[in-house]
Amino acid sequence: LALSSLRDINNNVKNEATNWVPSIDHVNKINTETSDLRIEEAAHILSTTPEEMNEAEANMARILTSLDNNLQVYDKLISSDEERGINTRFRAKFADYMKAHDRMIDLSRKNQNAEATDLFKGVMRQLFNEYSELANQAVALNNEGAKSDYAMSVESYSQTRLFLLAAVVFSTIVSLIAMLFAVFGVSRPIGRITRA
Repeated sequence: LALSSLRDINNNVKNEATNWVPSIDHVNKINTETSDLRIEEAAHILSTTPEEMNEAEANMARILTSLDNNLQVYDKLISSDEERGINTRFRAKFADYMKAHDRMIDLSRKNQNAEATDLFKGVMRQLFNEYSELANQAVALNNEGAKSDYAMSVESYSQTRLFLLAAVVFSTIVSLIAMLFAVFGVSRPIGRITRA
């Protein structure tokens, strides 16, 4: 029983370390990078020189590369159908966002900033809010998984501790009985025989 409980604790800790916490970390990075992308998009619209525009585009390319890497890592960490569904919806919303992003960048490059701003503040903001909510749902789901594993670990620990304490008490009682038997049941009769 104790070994089984220790195995359960180990599995729960391993699951937290290799699934829940890394999933939360990568989803938070994804969420942050999509926010960073929005900042660079705004910088692109507000740019007044080709150099500023090029810098914003270089920053967006760097962010999108890192975002893609985090999405690929996160895909491998998905551990339930519910989480897979959230991720599928996130990716669909983000793909729609990137189509609008490409239109917005094209408008901004042509200095059609009023149209680019309308797109940025309208459709793109709505899509951003929708996929950000999906990312928050993924974090919440993984937090719940981590809490569940933690609760099971605490329960297994408590059961193992109780079992081990009971085993120690039982062993102590058996040892005392054996000792008393040795003193009263064996050594006294031997003592009587040797005195006689």
